[in-house]
Amino acid sequence: MTYGIFTTSLAAIFTLGLSQGAVAASQGKASLTIDHAAIFAQLDTDGNGLLTQAELAKAAQLRFKNADSDKDGFLSQTEVGNQMIHSMQRRIARKSAKMIERRDIDKDGKISLEEMQAASGKRGSKMFARLDKNEDGAVSAEEFEKMRRQGGKFHRGGFFN
Repeated sequence: MTYGIFTTSLAAIFTLGLSQGAVAASQGKASLTIDHAAIFAQLDTDGNGLLTQAELAKAAQLRFKNADSDKDGFLSQTEVGNQMIHSMQRRIARKSAKMIERRDIDKDGKISLEEMQAASGKRGSKMFARLDKNEDGAVSAEEFEKMRRQGGKFHRGGFFN
């Protein structure tokens, strides 16, 4: 029972942190760091500077209540799926904002082809070298397929990271 409350409460804390990061990203704030003190303050409902299991359980109950869109006291597969979609959307918002922040050389809030190529320069060369196993300056269909079969990735985080 205590373990269930603890893990559910941690999930609530994590969700609060993600939503805070997504809000920062949507407001165009450069820093996407999570304000742990603010999350703690939200969870510390009695304001005594300590989190009790009851306070964490209350946060988990609120998260459940918010997920229960039809208010029947249960989470359907659709409601759980919707929560997962919202969580992924927040994560995508954070990752895309970080990508823009890292690659936007002129800080206009957009990435040009030149900025993308400049950011990918060295990494792109290393990736190509890993694919070009026979070092002939070209990647054959066989080399490409071998990389794919071995579970290789273009690089961490997807095509643009």
